[in-house]
Amino acid sequence: VVHLTGNGRANHAGGGDGDVLQAVIGESYKTRPPAPQEHDGSAGAVDGNARFYGWECENKGDGKDPWPAKQYDGMVRATAAICRAHGWNAKSGIGHREWSDWKVDPRGIDMAAFRRDVDELLAHEPG
Repeated sequence: VVHLTGNGRANHAGGGDGDVLQAVIGESYKTRPPAPQEHDGSAGAVDGNARFYGWECENKGDGKDPWPAKQYDGMVRATAAICRAHGWNAKSGIGHREWSDWKVDPRGIDMAAFRRDVDELLAHEPG
């Protein structure tokens, strides 16, 4: 179950790297977007809050706390649903740490594997 707790602009992504944004918009990177070199408040940062959907997911964030399979599945399915609605592929789904050089989450999730899981869902009819 995924709950919508807000809509419109939300303060979740903060400032991040414009090169990452362009790679995500173009869905033009290989396995991972370029390493971010910008963050909220840095001279070259762009506003991710106006451009990205965000999931708030519970975890200790230490890289050791396991992500429950049902929670991970919900994140993958919600990402696939958003991608499907917009005609995007899984490369439009990134983690905070891929957006800003200050962010470290979601620790414990291999985002390349996450995108493969999203792509797997997108290869099939919804439901």
